Amino acid sequence: MVSESYQIKRPIFIIGVPRSGTGLLHQTLCAHPELAWFDVNDLKLWISKEEKEQLKKYFSKLTEQNKKIPRDEHRLAVFGRVDLKPKRFDNLPPDSFPIEGETFWRKYFGDKFIEDIPKDKKSHLVKTLSNVIIKQKKSRFLNKAPQNVMRLYALKKIFPDAIFINIARNPRSVVSSMITRSEKEGSFDIGIPILDTKNYEKLDSIQKRAWQYKEITEVIYDFSIQNANQFKTVFYEEFLKNPKKIVKDIFDFCDLEIPEKFEQLLPRIRPKTKNKWIQNLNKDDVEKIFDITKSSIQKMNYPYKSRNTPNFQQFKNLIQKFYLFF
Repeated sequence: MVSESYQIKRPIFIIGVPRSGTGLLHQTLCAHPELAWFDVNDLKLWISKEEKEQLKKYFSKLTEQNKKIPRDEHRLAVFGRVDLKPKRFDNLPPDSFPIEGETFWRKYFGDKFIEDIPKDKKSHLVKTLSNVIIKQKKSRFLNKAPQNVMRLYALKKIFPDAIFINIARNPRSVVSSMITRSEKEGSFDIGIPILDTKNYEKLDSIQKRAWQYKEITEVIYDFSIQNANQFKTVFYEEFLKNPKKIVKDIFDFCDLEIPEKFEQLLPRIRPKTKNKWIQNLNKDDVEKIFDITKSSIQKMNYPYKSRNTPNFQQFKNLIQKFYLFF
């Protein structure tokens, strides 16, 4: 048991396959006045001066080689925050910049799938999060980190009453977004190890990204079955169509009051992102993605759009069960 001196009341963890909308949902919920979350300034506590100097040298080397610097917390730790805050955070105060805190989590959990950590690490982790809540004068803690999929069972042991919000997105859009990220930053590392490496290594680039979607979704699904009362899935496409309803449903599930001027807290939503995958994927790509992810989307009851895809007949029976978007 974690020391009773430090208690975290019903923390909320946003999870999902990377590029599924976890960031947008996180940004939205961060606006709730009762929720504390990691700010970019917290990086100063997690990354030492020595690590920062090493990162500077590494980034300088990438620049000399005309390579792009990855967009992650380490980049923020080196270059600061003033000119790096995305405009999409306009629903939050000017000095607020929420981050995942992956640097923080890895100090406790490492970078592998794990089901528990030592008692002393648990106590220190809870103490640190308690201090974040106290410092921000809030009552509860919120975090989003797709990599926490590797730590779901460990987090549940540390926080028995935690709430887990999973956001699911069309696998075509997820794979397409991974491709776009790779083009912008030179590489895409989701930071979640593959379980079935034997089959994974045989796949091409599109199939590998679909396989990542499949494995992560399967882990989330198994966890959701065991923790149904503390687990909620929302669909990215539904969130884009009706953000007010989805966010209110989440607040209700988390026992959070609807704040005043609620609509002003919602970020700008860009509905056009729902069809961006068309620019990056051809019919063969879409069929590969479906072949790998079909069992996963069925388990999650994902409302996969079937029209205008190369395997419409294969979807025929699924159409009766799943919703059709757009």
